[in-house]
Amino acid sequence: MIPFLFLALVGASGPCEPPEPLELANPAAAIPYLEVAEEERAAGSFETALAAYQEVLRRDPTNAQALAGLQAVCPAQSAPEEDALARAVASLDAGKPEEALEALTAEPGRADSPTAALLEGLALLMLGEEEAAADALLAAREAPSTAPAAALYLGILSLRQGEARRAAALLEDAAAASDPRISQRATALLPHAQREGRLVVSMRVGADYDSNVDLAPHGLPELEGSADMALGGLAALTFQPLGPSGPFLRAAAHVRRHRRFYGLDLWGAGAEAGWAHERSSLALSAALGLDYAALGGAPYLWAPRLEVAARELQGPWVLEAQGELRWEDFVDPAFVDYSGPGASGRLGFAWQPLSGRVRLGLAYGLGYQGAREQPLAALEHGPRAELWVRPLAPLRVGLSVSGGWRRSAAFDPTLQARREDGFAEAMLALESALGTYWSVQGQLTGQWARSNVPRFNYERWVGGLALVGSIGVL
Repeated sequence: MIPFLFLALVGASGPCEPPEPLELANPAAAIPYLEVAEEERAAGSFETALAAYQEVLRRDPTNAQALAGLQAVCPAQSAPEEDALARAVASLDAGKPEEALEALTAEPGRADSPTAALLEGLALLMLGEEEAAADALLAAREAPSTAPAAALYLGILSLRQGEARRAAALLEDAAAASDPRISQRATALLPHAQREGRLVVSMRVGADYDSNVDLAPHGLPELEGSADMALGGLAALTFQPLGPSGPFLRAAAHVRRHRRFYGLDLWGAGAEAGWAHERSSLALSAALGLDYAALGGAPYLWAPRLEVAARELQGPWVLEAQGELRWEDFVDPAFVDYSGPGASGRLGFAWQPLSGRVRLGLAYGLGYQGAREQPLAALEHGPRAELWVRPLAPLRVGLSVSGGWRRSAAFDPTLQARREDGFAEAMLALESALGTYWSVQGQLTGQWARSNVPRFNYERWVGGLALVGSIGVL
């Protein structure tokens, strides 16, 4: 789901006030706009004249003729029209597209107003009426004053529909806009469009250091030590023939190779097929999948699964829910008694102010994993909190903390106890874009576990660095 950026299209501080100037003044470049403004004012096209005067003042903030013309044109604007547009913008900012459409119906000359067409397109886009939204935005793109913003939102619409190449072309046009509110947003979305498509190839390669690979008990380290380094890689293909809304297929393979603990080397593969619905503020998905893993070079696990997810976006607020049913069938004789059904779910919400540059999320998870032997089955639950900040355009910094409790389903005669564990985890992550298709990710994680059976107490630190890439092929 791509968040909307509601631009104050009738003026950042009011249409009759001078706009925010460009970083470098260019009086010569303002002359053609001034000529257009004077011609449109003489012809009675006050809305077009107003937009042209604004463009003059962006390039030449002290132009007396443009300042005088701006104040002369504003009283000629229809007051009911201006009020209707202002109400529509306020309704969109408040996340009420129905009220925005009602306000626009009160605007005189709506059919000939490119600003009204643009606002109508945004409202329809929020309501998920994509065909009608496209018609309105295309009409707004015909007018020079609203063409850049219309290109931005047509690009967002094309991304929703899986038309990544068309989206990239539209966002390139919007990125060239003189209004920094439009150009900056389009520039930020452009790499996303270039990485998306109906067929997407993703990959990840990295290395990490683990202070306690085999989860040795706290205070009782192995004689040879439990620390090790590992190299890992992942490759995935995602096929969405109809775009983000519709059927999808996904396949992935991964491998992890340790420097010392060869018996813990892991490789595996998985595939899933499902259906996704992404319209307006709501996203839904369901998928059936199958995973396979080999441990130390020997078959280890087969696991079919069913996953469902939902997400609702309302302004800066996000509500998320996920659920999974899973059957774990362990092939290794040493773990076969752990085989059984499992179910898990998570409910959370997030706050994303400042156009998504900050994300604060809270969630709570609950899960049960069955087993052939009841003492090996367990119920687990716990909270998670995360904070992500984007201080600079290419950089994201994240911090998360989580905790939980795990209780076995029955008394274990071997342990002479009904096992109960508590655990906590803290993670610091950094991510920085490297051009359009690649990013570098760094992560440091600390884990702590305490149990009523001391042999399961442990501490662990993992630090790693990875290169991640994604590209839309179709």
